[in-house]
Formats: sequence, C-alpha cells, structure tokens
Amino acid sequence: MRIVIFIFACLLGVSGVSAQSPVKVVHEYYNTVFKDFNASVVKVLHMEKDSVSEVAATHKYFSFKKGKNKLVVEYQLYEDGRVISVQLTGRSQDVMKVYTTLYEVKKNSRLSIIRNDQWVRVLPKEGKLIIQAIIY
Repeated sequence: MRIVIFIFACLLGVSGVSAQSPVKVVHEYYNTVFKDFNASVVKVLHMEKDSVSEVAATHKYFSFKKGKNKLVVEYQLYEDGRVISVQLTGRSQDVMKVYTTLYEVKKNSRLSIIRNDQWVRVLPKEGKLIIQAIIY
C-alpha cells in the first residue's frame, strides 16, 4: 500500500511540474509550438479563442476573450518559420498572471528573466508580455 501511495505521489509531482513549466517558443518552428503556447495561455486565463489573422507570412495574430476582457498574442517569425518573438497584449492583471504562472515568478519580483534562450519581460503598465529570442 505504501508503494502505491508513493508512486501516486510521484506521478502527481511530475505532472504538476510539467504543467507549470513554460513552453519554449522562440527559436522553435511556429507550427510545432503555437498550439501548446496558446493552450497554456488559455488554461491560465480561462479564455476562449476569438479570432486568428495573418498579416504576412512572418506575422500571426490570435485573439482570446473572456467576457469583455481580451488578450492578443502576436507571433513574429523568421522566413523559415521559426519564432523570433511573441508578444501578449491585454489587461495588466491577465498579462501578469500569464507571466507569473508560466515562468514561475513571484508577482512582485523581477519583471525580466532569461530562460531557455529566450528573454521574457513584462511591462505591466502597458499590459504587455514580450518573449524574444536571444541571438548569439
């Protein structure tokens, strides 16, 4: 019985960590990451997909909503389809919630971090979260 409880606790611990770990977006191919990243944002904010648009082959936009609240996710791509940057624009509270949840940062801590070859920064006054590629 103890072994069953131990295995169950380990499984819960692993699933909890993987659910909170951020999706690596930049330097990855858009077609392989946008669904996971968008799903992470939707899960954190409990929003629904509103619209999708494409300005050019290198710019993709997704809009999500919940009541009157709206969040726009903009992907900027290299010519080969890899992601250069992602920008989320919406209410300051929503942007901060995505940042603190996906990147496991305390609400009142740093507004800029570097993880997984990506520079993640939040601009709460502007209601923006920017994830940019670090180019070596």
